[in-house]
Amino acid sequence: MPHNYAFGDQIRNTARPEWGVGTIVRLEPGGKLAVRFEFAGLKHMDPKVAPLASASADDRPDSESWEPPAAAFFRSEEVALSAGARQKLLIDVMTRLPEDVTDPFHPVEGRIRACASLYRFGNDSTGLMAWAVAQTGLQDPMDQLPRHELESLFGRWREVRDRTLRELKSLSPTDWKKLPADHRKEIERQLSGSRGPVRS
Repeated sequence: MPHNYAFGDQIRNTARPEWGVGTIVRLEPGGKLAVRFEFAGLKHMDPKVAPLASASADDRPDSESWEPPAAAFFRSEEVALSAGARQKLLIDVMTRLPEDVTDPFHPVEGRIRACASLYRFGNDSTGLMAWAVAQTGLQDPMDQLPRHELESLFGRWREVRDRTLRELKSLSPTDWKKLPADHRKEIERQLSGSRGPVRS
Protein backbone atom coordinates (compact mmCIF):
# COMPACT_ATOMS: atom_id res chain seq x y z
CA MET A 1 0.00 0.00 0.00
CA PRO A 2 1.39 3.46 -0.89
CA HIS A 3 -0.03 5.00 2.30
CA ASN A 4 -0.60 4.20 5.97
CA TYR A 5 -4.36 4.88 6.08
CA ALA A 6 -6.66 2.17 7.43
CA PHE A 7 -10.37 1.50 7.52
CA GLY A 8 -12.06 3.88 9.97
CA ASP A 9 -9.29 6.50 9.94
CA GLN A 10 -10.50 10.08 9.90
CA ILE A 11 -8.92 12.35 7.31
CA ARG A 12 -9.52 15.62 5.52
CA ASN A 13 -8.79 16.86 2.04
CA THR A 14 -6.79 20.05 2.61
CA ALA A 15 -7.75 21.37 -0.84
CA ARG A 16 -11.45 21.05 0.04
CA PRO A 17 -11.85 22.20 3.66
CA GLU A 18 -15.59 22.67 3.10
CA TRP A 19 -15.96 18.88 2.86
CA GLY A 20 -15.21 18.60 6.57
CA VAL A 21 -13.81 15.49 8.22
CA GLY A 22 -14.04 12.23 6.30
CA THR A 23 -14.03 8.63 7.51
CA ILE A 24 -12.38 5.91 5.42
CA VAL A 25 -15.12 3.38 4.72
CA ARG A 26 -13.28 1.16 2.25
CA LEU A 27 -9.75 0.44 1.01
CA GLU A 28 -9.86 0.01 -2.76
CA PRO A 29 -7.51 -1.65 -5.28
CA GLY A 30 -4.39 0.32 -6.16
CA GLY A 31 -4.25 2.01 -2.75
CA LYS A 32 -7.31 4.19 -3.37
CA LEU A 33 -9.75 5.07 -0.61
CA ALA A 34 -13.51 5.44 -0.33
CA VAL A 35 -14.08 8.26 2.14
CA ARG A 36 -17.39 9.56 3.50
CA PHE A 37 -17.05 13.29 4.22
CA GLU A 38 -19.42 15.00 6.63
CA PHE A 39 -20.43 17.73 4.15
CA ALA A 40 -19.68 16.12 0.78
CA GLY A 41 -20.78 12.51 1.05
CA LEU A 42 -18.85 9.58 -0.41
CA LYS A 43 -15.71 10.37 -2.41
CA HIS A 44 -13.18 8.03 -4.00
CA MET A 45 -9.70 9.38 -3.33
CA ASP A 46 -6.23 8.55 -4.54
CA PRO A 47 -3.76 9.49 -1.74
CA LYS A 48 -0.99 9.83 -4.35
CA VAL A 49 -2.91 12.76 -5.90
CA ALA A 50 -5.31 14.18 -3.30
CA PRO A 51 -3.79 16.29 -0.49
CA LEU A 52 -4.98 14.24 2.47
CA ALA A 53 -4.16 14.77 6.13
CA SER A 54 -5.12 12.88 9.27
CA ALA A 55 -7.88 14.40 11.36
CA SER A 56 -9.85 13.69 14.48
CA ALA A 57 -13.65 13.77 14.40
CA ASP A 58 -13.83 17.25 15.91
CA ASP A 59 -10.90 18.61 13.91
CA ARG A 60 -11.48 21.51 11.55
CA PRO A 61 -9.39 22.06 8.42
CA ASP A 62 -6.38 24.37 8.25
CA SER A 63 -6.37 25.48 11.90
CA GLU A 64 -8.20 25.06 15.17
CA SER A 65 -10.00 28.36 14.61
CA TRP A 66 -11.15 27.66 11.03
CA GLU A 67 -14.84 27.92 10.40
CA PRO A 68 -16.97 28.82 7.40
CA PRO A 69 -17.52 32.59 6.97
CA ALA A 70 -21.24 32.49 7.80
CA ALA A 71 -21.17 29.79 10.51
CA ALA A 72 -21.41 32.25 13.41
CA PHE A 73 -24.37 33.96 11.76
CA PHE A 74 -26.37 30.73 11.67
CA ARG A 75 -25.32 29.80 15.24
CA SER A 76 -26.37 33.21 16.53
CA GLU A 77 -29.35 33.54 18.77
CA GLU A 78 -29.22 37.32 18.23
CA VAL A 79 -32.77 38.72 18.11
CA ALA A 80 -31.95 42.37 18.68
CA LEU A 81 -31.13 43.01 15.01
CA SER A 82 -33.78 44.56 12.82
CA ALA A 83 -34.75 42.65 9.68
CA GLY A 84 -32.78 45.14 7.56
CA ALA A 85 -29.64 44.87 9.70
CA ARG A 86 -29.89 41.07 9.75
CA GLN A 87 -30.18 40.98 5.93
CA LYS A 88 -27.17 43.29 5.57
CA LEU A 89 -25.11 41.07 7.89
CA LEU A 90 -26.24 37.96 5.98
CA ILE A 91 -25.09 39.49 2.68
CA ASP A 92 -21.76 40.46 4.25
CA VAL A 93 -20.96 36.99 5.61
CA MET A 94 -22.23 35.10 2.57
CA THR A 95 -20.20 37.18 0.09
CA ARG A 96 -16.98 37.08 2.11
CA LEU A 97 -13.94 35.48 0.49
CA PRO A 98 -11.37 33.45 2.48
CA GLU A 99 -8.59 35.36 4.21
CA ASP A 100 -5.90 33.70 2.10
CA VAL A 101 -7.46 35.52 -0.89
CA THR A 102 -8.05 38.92 0.69
CA ASP A 103 -5.17 39.45 3.14
CA PRO A 104 -2.88 42.09 1.58
CA PHE A 105 0.04 40.76 3.63
CA HIS A 106 -0.08 37.39 1.84
CA PRO A 107 2.08 37.11 -1.31
CA VAL A 108 0.11 37.90 -4.49
CA GLU A 109 1.03 34.54 -6.05
CA GLY A 110 -0.60 32.69 -3.14
CA ARG A 111 -3.64 34.96 -3.23
CA ILE A 112 -4.07 34.28 -6.95
CA ARG A 113 -3.84 30.51 -6.37
CA ALA A 114 -6.32 30.72 -3.50
CA CYS A 115 -8.75 32.82 -5.54
CA ALA A 116 -8.38 30.52 -8.56
CA SER A 117 -9.33 27.56 -6.34
CA LEU A 118 -12.72 29.23 -5.72
CA TYR A 119 -13.69 28.51 -9.33
CA ARG A 120 -14.39 24.93 -8.27
CA PHE A 121 -17.85 26.34 -7.43
CA GLY A 122 -19.32 26.36 -10.94
CA ASN A 123 -22.45 28.29 -11.88
CA ASP A 124 -24.76 25.29 -11.65
CA SER A 125 -26.83 23.54 -8.97
CA THR A 126 -23.89 21.44 -7.78
CA GLY A 127 -21.66 24.52 -7.49
CA LEU A 128 -24.39 26.43 -5.67
CA MET A 129 -24.86 23.74 -3.03
CA ALA A 130 -21.12 23.09 -2.57
CA TRP A 131 -20.59 26.85 -2.11
CA ALA A 132 -23.52 27.16 0.31
CA VAL A 133 -22.16 24.32 2.48
CA ALA A 134 -18.66 25.87 2.39
CA GLN A 135 -19.94 29.34 3.37
CA THR A 136 -22.41 28.29 6.06
CA GLY A 137 -20.99 25.08 7.53
CA LEU A 138 -24.53 23.67 7.42
CA GLN A 139 -25.14 20.19 6.05
CA ASP A 140 -28.30 21.45 4.33
CA PRO A 141 -28.23 25.25 3.89
CA MET A 142 -31.77 25.19 2.50
CA ASP A 143 -32.96 24.42 6.03
CA GLN A 144 -32.07 28.05 6.81
CA LEU A 145 -32.36 29.87 3.46
CA PRO A 146 -34.68 29.30 0.51
CA ARG A 147 -33.07 28.38 -2.80
CA HIS A 148 -33.90 31.70 -4.49
CA GLU A 149 -32.09 33.58 -1.70
CA LEU A 150 -29.09 31.25 -1.91
CA GLU A 151 -28.98 31.81 -5.68
CA SER A 152 -29.03 35.59 -5.18
CA LEU A 153 -26.26 35.45 -2.57
CA PHE A 154 -24.22 33.08 -4.76
CA GLY A 155 -24.49 35.56 -7.62
CA ARG A 156 -23.21 38.37 -5.38
CA TRP A 157 -20.39 36.16 -4.10
CA ARG A 158 -19.35 35.27 -7.67
CA GLU A 159 -19.21 38.99 -8.51
CA VAL A 160 -16.89 39.60 -5.53
CA ARG A 161 -14.73 36.59 -6.46
CA ASP A 162 -14.50 37.63 -10.13
CA ARG A 163 -13.68 41.26 -9.30
CA THR A 164 -11.01 40.15 -6.80
CA LEU A 165 -9.39 37.80 -9.33
CA ARG A 166 -9.31 40.54 -11.98
CA GLU A 167 -7.62 42.88 -9.49
CA LEU A 168 -5.06 40.23 -8.52
CA LYS A 169 -4.35 39.42 -12.18
CA SER A 170 -3.69 43.11 -12.88
CA LEU A 171 -1.37 43.31 -9.85
CA SER A 172 0.77 40.43 -11.08
CA PRO A 173 0.15 39.04 -14.59
CA THR A 174 3.31 36.95 -14.19
CA ASP A 175 1.91 35.11 -11.16
CA TRP A 176 -1.39 34.56 -13.00
CA LYS A 177 0.52 32.88 -15.85
CA LYS A 178 2.13 30.48 -13.36
CA LEU A 179 -1.21 28.67 -13.02
CA PRO A 180 -1.59 25.64 -15.31
CA ALA A 181 -2.88 26.71 -18.74
CA ASP A 182 -5.95 24.44 -18.59
CA HIS A 183 -6.93 25.88 -15.18
CA ARG A 184 -6.55 29.45 -16.50
CA LYS A 185 -8.66 28.56 -19.54
CA GLU A 186 -11.45 27.12 -17.37
CA ILE A 187 -11.41 30.19 -15.13
CA GLU A 188 -11.60 32.50 -18.16
CA ARG A 189 -14.54 30.46 -19.46
CA GLN A 190 -16.32 30.86 -16.14
CA LEU A 191 -15.48 34.58 -15.99
CA SER A 192 -17.04 35.14 -19.40
CA GLY A 193 -20.21 33.28 -18.44
CA SER A 194 -20.51 33.81 -14.70
CA ARG A 195 -23.22 36.44 -14.87
CA GLY A 196 -26.81 35.29 -14.88
CA PRO A 197 -28.85 32.74 -12.95
CA VAL A 198 -27.62 29.41 -11.69
CA ARG A 199 -28.01 26.68 -14.30
CA SER A 200 -30.01 23.65 -13.25
